[in-house]
Amino acid sequence: MAIDDYSSDYNLELESWLSGNLEFQIKAAEIRSQKYPELFRYLSTERNRKIAERLNSSIAKYDKQFLCFGIGHLVGRDSIQEMLQRLGFEIKIL
Repeated sequence: MAIDDYSSDYNLELESWLSGNLEFQIKAAEIRSQKYPELFRYLSTERNRKIAERLNSSIAKYDKQFLCFGIGHLVGRDSIQEMLQRLGFEIKIL
């Protein structure tokens, strides 16, 4: 991690990201949000809010869409799912 010393084992962090290990990523996101609150707000919360707003307008225009996000946008506080719920969407995690 470039901004964090959460894990001194880069391979463990990389493996969790590549394998979709949400437990590790959620814990890392929470630690980052506490350790770097302003940076987290800018890189995660604000970006996810803008993404959710764009999705909201896009969903209104198109019946079918394929969406792909990095795991960091889908875990922790202020994830894209939470932002979409705030806009009134029902979110189901399968």
